[in-house]
Amino acid sequence: MEKIRLAQKKTTIVPRVLLIIIIVALSIFRVWLIKDREIVAITPTPHDMQLYITNAQSLVQGMWFGSYNERIIARGPIFPILIAGAYLFHIPLGIANTICYVFAALLCVFILYKKFSLTWIAIPLYALLLFNPFVLDHETSFQITRSTFYSALILGVALSILGLLITAEKSYKRALMFSVVFGSVFFLFWYYREEGFFILPLVGIGYGYSVWHAWINKKLSKAYIVVLCVPILLFIFLAQILSFINYAQYGIYTTREYSHPSYAAAFAALQRIHPDSGNPLIPITKHQRMILYQVSPSFAKLQPFLEGEGGENWAENSIVWTGIPKEEKEIAGGAFYFAIRSAVWSVTSPSQSAEQKFFENLTKEINGACAKKYIPCGILPLSGFSLLNHQDRVLFMNNFVNTVQTGVLADKIDISTVAKYSKGPKDQIELFRKMTNGIILTTGQPQPTPSPVTKNSYLFISWWYRSVMPWIFLLTIIHYFYRLIRHGSLQLYDWYQASLVFSSLLFYVIVAIFGTLKAPTNTTAGSFTSGAYGLLLLFVVVEILSFIKKK
Repeated sequence: MEKIRLAQKKTTIVPRVLLIIIIVALSIFRVWLIKDREIVAITPTPHDMQLYITNAQSLVQGMWFGSYNERIIARGPIFPILIAGAYLFHIPLGIANTICYVFAALLCVFILYKKFSLTWIAIPLYALLLFNPFVLDHETSFQITRSTFYSALILGVALSILGLLITAEKSYKRALMFSVVFGSVFFLFWYYREEGFFILPLVGIGYGYSVWHAWINKKLSKAYIVVLCVPILLFIFLAQILSFINYAQYGIYTTREYSHPSYAAAFAALQRIHPDSGNPLIPITKHQRMILYQVSPSFAKLQPFLEGEGGENWAENSIVWTGIPKEEKEIAGGAFYFAIRSAVWSVTSPSQSAEQKFFENLTKEINGACAKKYIPCGILPLSGFSLLNHQDRVLFMNNFVNTVQTGVLADKIDISTVAKYSKGPKDQIELFRKMTNGIILTTGQPQPTPSPVTKNSYLFISWWYRSVMPWIFLLTIIHYFYRLIRHGSLQLYDWYQASLVFSSLLFYVIVAIFGTLKAPTNTTAGSFTSGAYGLLLLFVVVEILSFIKKK
């Protein structure tokens, strides 16, 4: 009998070990595949790429984000922190991003292995997540933009909350581990970019079903409540630490400047103003600025900057989107809000408290002018956008369709081995090269020759996710609804899949609205639409596993 047990144990261990070896080999190959990818730097970009790099440099030097100015904490703080972390560990930024994504994908195998008794099906499903084409896209993952690490953080949030929900009623120790991971990753995700609320359906539906299920099965124990509260408390704790550091350094208690009430209220008031231009890229025209100078004493103080050299510089930066000569001083959306920040800082520097007070006064004056109908304003801060307006509705629907198309078909991303060149002053390019530990090519350097394995792998990935994957998305969604209609009841994984789809759709809606609300950016580009792709891949993985388990 003892020999039989040993033989049975051996027959189960050998396939498991082989499975682990293949999973690890795939992970290593995934990292190897991008080891020679170049980092793309575009500089000078003091409000974008260059800002992240200089913030990271200041962190490494122990100076937090550096000396205060109007842009120092205007963006989400997590990307510079991750750049600094990769630098301190001497890991090239592209490889650090890929390692983070690999670990997030491995979390899927770890969570679902026992639940679905995974065997060899784990390999193709893991590969499906692992080779997410957006994580190989030049713009999304290898330019110094906040799309880098974004896919890894989103997948980490989605999988860590799944692990928490699976274990919350069964194993206190495992649930506590997942709750700490979920709280930490969610904090990094939330303060990475500004549209993070699209993930709330995933969290809300998951928590809601879990509490309801525990309640009807009389499993609402103290341990259960603790593990569900730990992520919330951890998130609040980390956010307070971040705010306290900003307060100690800059005198403003906030995680990022645009989240502070004085700044957020001022820009919300500006966004209430109805546009008087047919150009959807200009939120507040020069003509409207002239009216604001008359009705708002605070805004009038900005006139020398906005109508002088400063405004002309921002108008020149806007030409690529608006096509309007800089002499007309029309400033495109997005750029406009940074122009306002620069103008206000030119009036209030070097006092950060004076800047806050300025924005508070600006809010009161603009809202007062709206109330007295000196300027036409809406109720919500959407710059006059309304789905009841035919032109806005058509523009939004076109943006939404294009966004979904790009986000699902992956037809506009650049999955190739053709290297991209960086642009900018030599000293600034050197700073990018130093802080990223990466390969940066400049004009005049020869085009690298990729290995045949790398080139063919990229060709296959491009073909698979563009030609095959859209059909898999369609078939799994059809099967999901067929299965629900046939069985009539929703279990944890059914609700979880529904939350993945809801969050994805909300993400595409947000991107489409951002594109509609006068943003000077092509929001259907890969870097903007990358966020939901990992969630959709995870939906497919869970649906395939559900199908196999039923059989």
